[in-house]
Amino acid sequence: MGPHKDRKGKLVEQSGAAAIAVLEALEKSSSVFPPLQSVAGGTLHIAKLVRNFRSDKKKWTEFSQYIEKIVVDVIGKLPDNDAVREDIKESIRQLSVTLSTIGKEIEEIQNKSTVSRFFMSTTRPDKISDMKQRLEDSMKLLEVHSMDG
Repeated sequence: MGPHKDRKGKLVEQSGAAAIAVLEALEKSSSVFPPLQSVAGGTLHIAKLVRNFRSDKKKWTEFSQYIEKIVVDVIGKLPDNDAVREDIKESIRQLSVTLSTIGKEIEEIQNKSTVSRFFMSTTRPDKISDMKQRLEDSMKLLEVHSMDG
């Protein structure tokens, strides 16, 4: 059973690497709608931040991979830049703000002392769930606008 686990881990690692490659290309593209570039940059920033966690590393890594997957999915569903409606652009801006806020919160957590982080994890163990919920709320808004047209 050990080799199966290794292959699965390798597959997840490869899909994560592919998502990172797509996001990096999007972030560097000058022809892309700027808030979409910001979404890509925010996602990459979060991915880099979570690498620094030693405690709950698995949960933080899964959260980062979740963000990468949904952002790449959003990018894949968008029409060409000229065809994106204003309400969808606004939803992308909101997603960018949400990602930026989450990134700042992760930075704040990482800047706390070990004792403070431990205390926070015992008093608010659902911090990742809170972040994920806010991200899902932003995604739902984007999906609603995408289906309206």
